[in-house]
Amino acid sequence: MALKIKILLFAMLAIAVVVLALFLRRSQDDGTLAATAVHAVTGEKEALNRVTKTTFRMSPASATLCVVLPTQQPPHVGYHCHVFANERALEPIQTGKGTYPVGSVIVKQKYNSRRAKQTVLFTLMRKMESGYDAENGDWEYSVVDSAGSKVLTVGREASCIACHESYADTDFVAGSTWTIERCCMTVIQAKLELCVVLKWMVVRSG
Repeated sequence: MALKIKILLFAMLAIAVVVLALFLRRSQDDGTLAATAVHAVTGEKEALNRVTKTTFRMSPASATLCVVLPTQQPPHVGYHCHVFANERALEPIQTGKGTYPVGSVIVKQKYNSRRAKQTVLFTLMRKMESGYDAENGDWEYSVVDSAGSKVLTVGREASCIACHESYADTDFVAGSTWTIERCCMTVIQAKLELCVVLKWMVVRSG
């Protein structure tokens, strides 16, 4: 009987984790506002795909490399964020392999906490034509306000370059965080399926 109770409790916990993850995913922006921020920078309307299932916290190591902008606090410090990519950037950002084609756009939508719904700001990377900044992967960096309408800074931003230069092997894109997150979600799903099987076995053994 004790074993049955433990299995049922574990199954309930796993289900709660998955439900919470789905709730957080749906409660935050679906990419519409992020697309507005892209339009503010590029002048083009882009369909974006969300790469992250739930928000993740920026690492302290990345945060320390951010320089305070004249009109904005450091663009990564203390934030949780979602990551979006347009169609050109989707395959390399999901696999962590290859070079991003010209026109690739990656957007980080920042929140003050994991459960927050109000956007604080956006940071963008856009792959430019060869020769724009060859030493740093030809990426243009920009920061856009919370409404996705006002561009706070754009160009070859030194603080952004300083952070991303350590990711030259993945074309200067730091994709490990959401790759790990996707693996964790896969493990959670596997545990949930195992719980269902165990519960069925307990019921059958009656």
